[in-house]
Amino acid sequence: MTDGENDELEVYPQAPDLERVRKLRSRMKAEKAEMNADGTGPDSRLNQKLGKTAKDIGTYTLIPSLMVAGPVVGYFLGRLVEKFADITPWGAVVGMLLGVVAAFREVFLLLKRKSENE
Repeated sequence: MTDGENDELEVYPQAPDLERVRKLRSRMKAEKAEMNADGTGPDSRLNQKLGKTAKDIGTYTLIPSLMVAGPVVGYFLGRLVEKFADITPWGAVVGMLLGVVAAFREVFLLLKRKSENE
């Protein structure tokens, strides 16, 4: 091969026009900002959906915690009453029952607030 043939075969990609790339990037940023500003962009819908999902997960995780914590706190408060009032089995039993009632009430109020917000 001669030097002239070798020059024709070696084709290098052209360097990008940096000014054109900057214009395209700025236009894309402006369009994305405009879409997100009026709440119709894909990012805003995704964030709203993720926020609602996270809020639901938090609500539904709190319910079992309340159902466990209510009777446990009631039991220990009942045991404390037993020490002062000398009513050995009934303080803990009544305390647990009151704890269960309080937990159900709190779950009911929590779900009521959640349904009102939707």
